[in-house]
Formats: sequence, structure tokens, C-alpha cells
Amino acid sequence: MIEIIERLIGKGYDLRIYDKNVNIASLVGANRDFILNHIPHISKLMVGDIDAVLNHAQTVVIGNKDPDFKAVPERLHEGQFLVDFVRVIEGRSKNGNYDGICW
Repeated sequence: MIEIIERLIGKGYDLRIYDKNVNIASLVGANRDFILNHIPHISKLMVGDIDAVLNHAQTVVIGNKDPDFKAVPERLHEGQFLVDFVRVIEGRSKNGNYDGICW
């Protein structure tokens, strides 16, 4: 995912990133060092909850199979798109549309 994030940043996209497993304040050791010293620009984009992402994004990208993300499709605002890299939603899209959700 970091490569995708890097490419989107390079193209000028305005990103917000949520991962409940990555809390910068509580990281220690090598993980903290890597995030703060090698990808600090990405750590600055991290937000504390999924609502911050949903309230900001035109396109929501799910790259983690965490069960918390199953509710994301129902929480999308009108006009938002979903890219589901991990199939948090079972089934396949049909003509780019799945139950009214474009992804």
C-alpha cells in the first residue's frame, strides 16, 4: 500500500489514511523509526478514525481486511467511490457497479 500511497501523493492527490493498527504515539522501536524517518510525509496523513476519511474522500480505498471496514460501503456519501483491494465485500461487481456502489 505504501507504493500506491506514494504514487498518489506524487500525482497531487490529497489523502487521508486510517489504520487502527498504526498509532504513531504508541509505536516503538523499528516500526516507529521506519514511519517517522523513512515515510514521515505519510505519517502526517494519518487520521484517528474512519469518519475522518469518509468525510474527506471522493474515493475510498480499502487495503486491509479488517472486519471494521465491512460497514464502509453503507456509510459512503453520495458521489463517493469505493476501491476494495481486499474484497471486504463478498461478490463481484457487475458493470462496475455493486448494489449501487461503484468500485
